[in-house]
Amino acid sequence: MRRALKSVQRFSAGVVAMGKRVARIGATLVTLAAGGGIAALVASSVKAIDSLAKASDRLGLTTDQLVLFRLAGTLAGAAVNQLDLGIQRFTRRLAEASLGTGEAQGALRDLGFTTADLVKLVARPGKALLEVGKRLQTVTDAAQRLRISFKLFDSEGARIGTNVLPLLSRNFRGLQQEVRDLGLFINRVDASKVEGIADAFTRLRATISGIGRSTAVQLAGVLQNTLGNMTVFASSFTNTIVNAFRVTLFAAADVADEIRKRFVFGFKAIEAAQLLLIRGMTTNWVAAVGSLSAITDPLFERLKLGALLFGSDRGFNVLQGTQNLLQNIGAKDFLAGITARISEIQTELKDLADAPPLSERLFGFFEDVGHVTL
Repeated sequence: MRRALKSVQRFSAGVVAMGKRVARIGATLVTLAAGGGIAALVASSVKAIDSLAKASDRLGLTTDQLVLFRLAGTLAGAAVNQLDLGIQRFTRRLAEASLGTGEAQGALRDLGFTTADLVKLVARPGKALLEVGKRLQTVTDAAQRLRISFKLFDSEGARIGTNVLPLLSRNFRGLQQEVRDLGLFINRVDASKVEGIADAFTRLRATISGIGRSTAVQLAGVLQNTLGNMTVFASSFTNTIVNAFRVTLFAAADVADEIRKRFVFGFKAIEAAQLLLIRGMTTNWVAAVGSLSAITDPLFERLKLGALLFGSDRGFNVLQGTQNLLQNIGAKDFLAGITARISEIQTELKDLADAPPLSERLFGFFEDVGHVTL
């Protein structure tokens, strides 16, 4: 009982120790996973901020304005690429309208903008978008609002005028505060710093790629000569191995042919002679048994009839069994089996005699493959 208790205690202690080790390993893995996750998050953020900064420069917006517009677009169901494309077309059409040209000047006049207003707004696309959003709110007819949105933002960006800008006009301060609370606001100065990091990584990758290419160019000649020499050596080594293999195969084939001539034919011939002798003896035996059966079968039939007349079933069964035994010792099935085997041996001997030697078949194989000759 004490020994069993000690065993249980030792097992429990081992389980506890193992649990502690697993916990330490798990904590280490969690730390590593967290570190990798943070690194991935930072890399993703750098890429996103770099893309944001470049997009804001292209669209003529501040980074804060673009973040705000993108959040409103997401809430309104507009994809980021559609939003950016719509703002880009609006900026271009606003500039054309300020010069008195372009397809958007009529829609802007419908919203009450004068040429002087457009000249002031063309350098500030963000403010122009917000002003368009306010004036679209005054258009009560949904069809007219959609028509004006198409003219300003095109078909892909029409949702900017029908959904995004009205959302901003109704809740501009609230969305601004939400962006701040979410930590999404970033000014152009900070974005430029992140752009610098992204550009540094791009240059680093380009440098590494350049080093790889330069190294490849420098080593090209050496590698070409080395690989050429290796190819020649491998070809020579392969020919040597193949020739040695061929010599071995032909020697083995000669031995096999000799064994076939001396032993296989001999054994087959001996087996055939033995079977012919047995068949002759069996044939004589079958003839003798057949003659005996011609005499005994009528006698057995009369005796069995007598046994039936006297009601002796046991006597009848004994006589029937004795008659069957005499018939079975005729060995007709045995004789047929011997005859079939003799026929098989004759066929095998013919096939062996007609088959070309193994060495000849090997020679034909190597000629077809086209390997080097000895």
